Amino acid sequence: MYDRLKEARHQHREEMKYKEEQEKEKAKALENAPDDDDLLAEEDRHEEEEDPEDVRAQEDDKMPAYPPEINEASEKAREARRLFDEVNEKVQDLDAKIREAEDFTNSDYGENYEWAALKDKCFDRNVQQYTYQFCPFGQNTQKDVGAYGGTSLGNFKNWSGGETNKYSKMHFGDGQQCWNGPKRSTDISIECGEENELVEVTEPAKCEYLFTFRTPLACTDPDKEIVHDEF
Repeated sequence: MYDRLKEARHQHREEMKYKEEQEKEKAKALENAPDDDDLLAEEDRHEEEEDPEDVRAQEDDKMPAYPPEINEASEKAREARRLFDEVNEKVQDLDAKIREAEDFTNSDYGENYEWAALKDKCFDRNVQQYTYQFCPFGQNTQKDVGAYGGTSLGNFKNWSGGETNKYSKMHFGDGQQCWNGPKRSTDISIECGEENELVEVTEPAKCEYLFTFRTPLACTDPDKEIVHDEF
């Protein structure tokens, strides 16, 4: 171990001595170096006197100009691409409108499409710490008051009012799975009212909700005469 330490110390001293000699040589070289102005002048002279071979090599590396017919074809291709993208966007927009129209036609909005007035609308009611949202022909939700997301209470399935008044009830099913229970569902009882309003929310059974919704659409048209049978 002693011999190894002795050898390491000797090597360290030799390295330090070599570094000192290198520093001295650098300092001597700086003393004999030309001024900065002389160096700049020399560089400018070399830049002005470019090697003709280098100039020719740079010219050879330049991209040759395309013939006029190539440039014209390229411009036509860009214009064709622009027109294609424009037409494609219009086609996609028309497809979306067609799907929306087909969905509207295939849905039951009443004999005279009167219930279509509620499409894409939602109505809220706060009950204790929860906000319940009823979206006719959409999805019902339950969420904490002030929260953004919520729990699905079902999606619209069908009118369920029966033969006497089909449009007096709605059924929503396939909501979020209830803990140790069924998927959540909602039945909507629709009553006549002066304005569209969700007036009551109850849960008569576990994860089965009952909403009461009032709307002028459920009121009897006063212009229609009621025909009575005479005996």
